Amino acid sequence: MKANLLVLKTQEIQEEFYTSIEPKLTKKLAQNGVEISKTIIFKQFEDFNKNLFAYLESCSIILIDLSIFNAENIFTQIEQFYASKSIDFELGKYWCDERTDRHCIVFNIDDVGFVDKIDNLFLKKQFAPTKFLTLIKTYGIDESEVKKALNIIPNLYNFEWFVTSEFLDCEISILAESDFFRTQQLQDYIRDIYMTLGDYVYSDNDDSLFDKLSELLSVRNVRLSICDSLTNGLFKNLMKQNLPNYNEKISVFYNITEAQEYIDLLKLNPHFLANNDINSAEVIYEMTGSLLNNSAGDIALVLAGTVNKPFIALGDKEAIHLYKFNFNHTHSLITNIMIKTSVFKLIKKLKKNDRLF
Repeated sequence: MKANLLVLKTQEIQEEFYTSIEPKLTKKLAQNGVEISKTIIFKQFEDFNKNLFAYLESCSIILIDLSIFNAENIFTQIEQFYASKSIDFELGKYWCDERTDRHCIVFNIDDVGFVDKIDNLFLKKQFAPTKFLTLIKTYGIDESEVKKALNIIPNLYNFEWFVTSEFLDCEISILAESDFFRTQQLQDYIRDIYMTLGDYVYSDNDDSLFDKLSELLSVRNVRLSICDSLTNGLFKNLMKQNLPNYNEKISVFYNITEAQEYIDLLKLNPHFLANNDINSAEVIYEMTGSLLNNSAGDIALVLAGTVNKPFIALGDKEAIHLYKFNFNHTHSLITNIMIKTSVFKLIKKLKKNDRLF
């Protein structure tokens, strides 16, 4: 179902709204069957009040800081328009016009963390009471390309889909009416999505990249040996935060910051290092081989090179593969991309015989 997002906000939360609240809310709504048709920001109460009726013609979601604005007049107008009384819930109020199946929800944003408190079942009940949700998560492909692929896939039964993304990490929400839930038609449609985007798919539920990696390491009973000379310890910190039983799943994790550590930790030949660029493919290949030979890990991962020309090397006893990248972004963005890409490469290797890959 489509809805308008109307926002009456203060200057104080403007930046946090754009960078945090709106993306999180849009994603949460999409996961539960609500597509935002348009977002309209009102800075003046008078402008908001004057235009309210025009947007109540369709389903609306309204965000107001109730600690600042006197919203009683707004509530009265909504009740008159829908000819129904409001129903209170923990985070605000809602109205339902049963004659037209239009809904209006008012969220109180005096607490900027309200999005995390929204109950999914509440949203489904209001906006998609007869629909069921299927999730597909992809990595490494831009949101616009995902949408382009979905538009090409035949959709004879008009299943609804929404795409939300955090850079290259996309989530596809597919909604099907109850009559189609668990039917062959829906399964065929989902199969076509997997066939089209399968190289990029990593999950068929709400798992993050780290969640899926943790699950696969446990299921496959595999340990990792990792060396990182690119992220200054960030990769190791994220792995410790996001992998339960980190010490059981990671054999070694070296953070290389000094040239001597290539010799002391990785046991590389000093003469070899003296005759090769430390950021070259040759050195990174040797780093990976050394991890495999001198640790108890089943799979070795090396994240190295320079920020603009980083490498990921991934190997086991059978082979070592190098992946080279070229970037023209900020340092922090490249670092995060490479960490997520490293995790995705590990997932693909662990799932190489899985139907999704």
